[in-house]
Amino acid sequence: MTLEWTPLSEFRKFLKNTLRLNHVNQVFSSIKNPVLQLFTTFPAPDNWLAVPPEERPTFRHRDSRDLWYVIFWAWHTGFCKGNDVVAQYRRNDLVCYLSTRGRVNLSDFPVKMGLLKNSEAEHIRKKDSNRIGLFNKLSIHLLGVMKPLGDFTEEDIALADVMRPNDKRYNAKCLKDILFELGYSDEPGRRRQRILFDDCCEHPKWGDIAREFREHLKRSNSLDYYIRKAGSALHKFFKWLDQHGESDASSLEYEDFLDLFDYISKNNDGEEFSAKYTGNNLLHIKLFFDWGKGSHTFFPTYVDWPSDLYSGIHREAQEETYSGDGLAFDDPNFPMLMKEAIENYHPEDDVEVLCCAFWLIIASSPVRKTYLLNLQAEECMLPLPNAPSAVGLYSPYSGIEKAKHRNGQFPIIDSAGLRAVEFLQKRSSDKAFRPIRNERADASYVHLFQLEKYPWILNERQIYRFFDKIAEFIGHGDKKREGSWLQTLSHNSHCNRNREQ
Repeated sequence: MTLEWTPLSEFRKFLKNTLRLNHVNQVFSSIKNPVLQLFTTFPAPDNWLAVPPEERPTFRHRDSRDLWYVIFWAWHTGFCKGNDVVAQYRRNDLVCYLSTRGRVNLSDFPVKMGLLKNSEAEHIRKKDSNRIGLFNKLSIHLLGVMKPLGDFTEEDIALADVMRPNDKRYNAKCLKDILFELGYSDEPGRRRQRILFDDCCEHPKWGDIAREFREHLKRSNSLDYYIRKAGSALHKFFKWLDQHGESDASSLEYEDFLDLFDYISKNNDGEEFSAKYTGNNLLHIKLFFDWGKGSHTFFPTYVDWPSDLYSGIHREAQEETYSGDGLAFDDPNFPMLMKEAIENYHPEDDVEVLCCAFWLIIASSPVRKTYLLNLQAEECMLPLPNAPSAVGLYSPYSGIEKAKHRNGQFPIIDSAGLRAVEFLQKRSSDKAFRPIRNERADASYVHLFQLEKYPWILNERQIYRFFDKIAEFIGHGDKKREGSWLQTLSHNSHCNRNREQ
């Protein structure tokens, strides 16, 4: 369609009837001059739109500018209406234009123009209590998209990052939190933690190949945990290449790989890592070579991998596993000391309440921490199929279990764990949580460890921080927060149960 500038008479009605301004004649007269400059410089909107949005001039007269008229014009003409590519392009254009006009206050516009409800505005203003300008930034976003918050698409949400790239105060994640809080979405914003794979992808020489490998892992539906481990191994490999002055891996020979094996197996002080740790890192590096050889010049045509040494490391890792007693600490009393301390601890806030329950359940069941943190609140504890008098943790979602088993069950063999689950279920019911989408499960549901605010669901960082606090409290601050202590508590619980029987 042909775009035309809207007559100034209609703009005056907008100031009076929509914005409901006092002294309409005075405001209109002050803005009229900049708008006439706009008409003279760009006789038609298409001329104006031909200029990149960030380069378009702002026409001024004293303290007034043409900005209010542009907003009115886009709203009055339905410039952004539609769901096609053209409409999305226009929304992107308008957002870029509005966000590059310098310091402007447009916070009154969305409510008066019907883009924001009073209740929504009140909720957002409460979040803006520390005066970071959140409400005004959201207002600019609303005026750029020209639709209510409840109608925002993923593409509209993504424009928050176009407005202010790398802004920690207003971004797509922040907007997703707002939409979740207002009930327009079941998926709050995710704060992605930086991992070593990010450093690999930003490497000045090998960033491209790292990004390709990462995309390959994502397309293969690799778990986040696996991708993090692969990135850590790749980071070590890139560091080794840098130290050896290699331009890539294309010229690596058998002796080079032997040197790499030695490098991977030791820390900076020359101390040997466990065979399991070394073998896991080498496995990811080998898979990296298997993926790229023959299809990318970064890799050698023939990979002369030390297979015998590699197999020996894995055999040693298996022997370490089989010969171990399953205990994570040199002090066999530590797990039970921790359990008793957690049972007697008085939590300081809601996060610590959940952390207490988490560790008590972990101490009572051979369940993985990721499975437990992603567990649904409803019907998460059911009778075991082969022992109806006993109960276990249950989930219908195969995605949250490492082995991808559907309907897998983990027995609860301690009364403290049973009480913790019952407490969490009652808490969930009392607080009437709304479902949150879980990407692992590919479903939306109320989580057993759900929170009322960000991060919305208890995470590993919080549970380990709490673990460290309790360890310090009982005089064991030297105990590292290793995930293997989960098996220690479960191991002890099983042993105690067997002795009772």
